[in-house]
Amino acid sequence: MRGDEVIIIVAANKVDLTDHWKVSTEEGIALATKLNAMFFETSAKDGTNVKTLFNELAKKLIGADG
Repeated sequence: MRGDEVIIIVAANKVDLTDHWKVSTEEGIALATKLNAMFFETSAKDGTNVKTLFNELAKKLIGADG
């Protein structure tokens, strides 16, 4: 079991390669929900949602301290 201070993010990477997806958006969301985690579809290649992921993580970290 993990403590409340742990932040989990499920990141589906390579969303720019739609022909090669192994996990659907719905499956990613379901896993994130099960883990009480944030979910992002990202692409390191073209930058899709990378800044958003880190911005949302930073917001959670700031909120974790009070």
